Amino acid sequence: MISLVIPLVIGVGSLLVRSKIIRSEGFECGFDSFNVRVFPVSLRFFIFCIIFLILDLELIIISIVPLVI
Repeated sequence: MISLVIPLVIGVGSLLVRSKIIRSEGFECGFDSFNVRVFPVSLRFFIFCIIFLILDLELIIISIVPLVI
């Protein structure tokens, strides 16, 4: 009985206490997208990150192989 009453009370409460919905703005997660500038990532930085990840994975594999054998 309680499992039916609590969701009903929460649902009715959320309908009564509705905030104003602004339809002209897009849905964003915690920031205003119109005022935030996105900095482009340079290709050099991206390639450096990929090489770093490959070498890091290689070191992990090299350190695990002697333990398995």
